[in-house]
Amino acid sequence: MNLLFNDAFIILLIYLGMIKILQKIVQEPLVVFLLLGFILYLYYANSTEDDTTIQSKIEIKLSSYEIEVLKRNYGQEIELYIQDEQRKKVLLEESIALELYKNDMQIANRLIEKMEFILLGSVEYKEPSEVELFNYYTKHIDDYSKVQSLSFSHIYFSSKVNNMNTLYTLSTYINIDPKRTENMGDVFDGANKYENITQDEVKEKFGKYFASKLFGLKKDTWHKGVHSKYGQHLVFISKKTNAKPYSFDIVEDRVYSDYLQEQRDKIIKKAYKEILQNYAL
Repeated sequence: MNLLFNDAFIILLIYLGMIKILQKIVQEPLVVFLLLGFILYLYYANSTEDDTTIQSKIEIKLSSYEIEVLKRNYGQEIELYIQDEQRKKVLLEESIALELYKNDMQIANRLIEKMEFILLGSVEYKEPSEVELFNYYTKHIDDYSKVQSLSFSHIYFSSKVNNMNTLYTLSTYINIDPKRTENMGDVFDGANKYENITQDEVKEKFGKYFASKLFGLKKDTWHKGVHSKYGQHLVFISKKTNAKPYSFDIVEDRVYSDYLQEQRDKIIKKAYKEILQNYAL
């Protein structure tokens, strides 16, 4: 009993001592200020940490359409497939965060293809009137006439078809000067440029199919995959000498197709030029 009384007495003394210490601390403004500052620091540090955690999380949600498709296809297993779609989205977001596309050319090429598809999808074709088509026909009368001779440049490919496709795709975004293509493609046993050559002369040099195809191509633009007896060629016709133009009624379908293609090419070149302004090459 005496031990319990002694313990209680000691605790009471300690308690009274702490009260006196606290009273002295309260009477010191600097100590109170520092104590309050420390408490506020702990509060805001925890609050900021929580906010950062919340902001760093990317919300992964399936659209109502995606969920409806999953329901139709998978029925009672819907929850598992929803989780699988969420898994794919999470991994996609994580791959973007880790910038994997910068080190993986396969991923990078898929993204480039997607961007090209978006650019093509941004092209809005304005349906031309009869007057606009006739004006286009008149302006490009060389392309709708019987050709006596022409001048053309070509880039030869015996096997590097991928290189040809790359150059052709590039020509839809920027202008490739036909006068500066001597060292492009594969080595050709002949000239890279021909002036005022007739269809018979082309047939003798490159073959019947190439000659027939060449004399039906549009001027001032690159054409890919023109086959000769040697291989494939990218071709650019710079000049035509004509005998007699075909009537508008006969070539109207060609004029319409060429008009839309030219509008498409102009819009894509303009869009790429605008994008290019955001980058230093």
